[in-house]
Amino acid sequence: MTVGGTSTQQTIQLCPTCGATLVVQPHYVTWCQHCGWNIKPHVAVEKGFFAKLYAAQGQKTSEKLLTKMETMEQLRPQLSLSKTLAFFGAGIVHLVTLVCLMLGSYILINGWPNIVAIAGALFLLGVAWVLRPQFAQLEDDEVILSRSEFPQIYRMTDAVAAVLHARPLDGIIINHEFNASFGRYGVRRRRILHLGLPLWSILAPDEKISLIGHELAHSVNGDSTRGFFVGSAINALITWSVILRPDQIWDSNDGIRGLFAIPLNLILLGVAQIAWLAGYGLVHLLWRDKQRAEYLADYLASTVSGTTAMLRMLDKLHLAATCHFAMQRIALGNNRTISMFSALTDHVQHIPEQERERLRRVQLLEGSRLDTTHPPTPYRIRFLQTHSITTSQVELSKAENSAIDAELTRLHEKIQRHIVSQMTSFGT
Repeated sequence: MTVGGTSTQQTIQLCPTCGATLVVQPHYVTWCQHCGWNIKPHVAVEKGFFAKLYAAQGQKTSEKLLTKMETMEQLRPQLSLSKTLAFFGAGIVHLVTLVCLMLGSYILINGWPNIVAIAGALFLLGVAWVLRPQFAQLEDDEVILSRSEFPQIYRMTDAVAAVLHARPLDGIIINHEFNASFGRYGVRRRRILHLGLPLWSILAPDEKISLIGHELAHSVNGDSTRGFFVGSAINALITWSVILRPDQIWDSNDGIRGLFAIPLNLILLGVAQIAWLAGYGLVHLLWRDKQRAEYLADYLASTVSGTTAMLRMLDKLHLAATCHFAMQRIALGNNRTISMFSALTDHVQHIPEQERERLRRVQLLEGSRLDTTHPPTPYRIRFLQTHSITTSQVELSKAENSAIDAELTRLHEKIQRHIVSQMTSFGT
């Protein structure tokens, strides 16, 4: 059904669930704002009892955490029960690794040259080596921007770091992702910021300050250190689970001999399952703590850029899917004269409010899960509005923003080629 004249035609349809009139927007999902029909298409709805119970618990936990964060008078990292338990559990895992190292070394030194003692010592040392905490490493193809060649963007991040009382970055990496992240890498624990050019290109100057502020705030909160300590313990438990879990309890091809292996395989399966459950428990404790960290990072970022800019930046963070389709159309169109990042900026400016509202509601549905490290965006908005800050401490002038854009323009062609190559090779 169509209404209106030739120049302002609109297609409408009726909601199959509640009968409400729906406006069909080309290239966007048609959904019902009244009953929520088709708000999240092509995704199977979990209807099992435990799935519903899990979802309800996630909603309850997220709301409880939001209420706590809204009423906090001093917004700073605090010792919580989940954080304490996560550190305690991770400490036990690392202690086991240390015991294996020390015991293996002791047996090797005192048992030499007994073959049995050497074999046992090498086994323990091998376990300690496999389960050792490992520092995150950069990928081989990741290139850190030189401060001398890209001074403007480093000048901006240094200004934000100064306001947050954080150390300046050791490096910035520009990539093809619609995302941004901060992490510490290598034995030297270098402070590296990853910035996705598709996301960066659609942000206004004050929103860029918000994004940088949010990522650098994680270093002030100590999130990266906590993530390494607990995260390496989780990786160790997962490694235990993978190594110990037998491929099968009994192989019919082994005949009678295979029957004698059943008790051992059952024991190994039980131990592997215990390791998996312990890792799963640590992950849930870390998730709760990470959601608190996200709230605090949002607040610290708003002290740098102001709450209004932070709210607009949050809104754009969840345009990944629609921006992906926009980039897909450019990639499949094979028009090399079009700047993908300029086209993205134009695309975002014309996203209808109906689609933005759908994305907000989807975030509310997905973000309430127990296994989500970020709170739902509507909750983050409520939290920021409760602790609103009207002034900004770092501002990016038009000239400074243009200078940064000029620096990053040198990377546009390379990153656009990478995106086009990915989309055309995988047909997505």
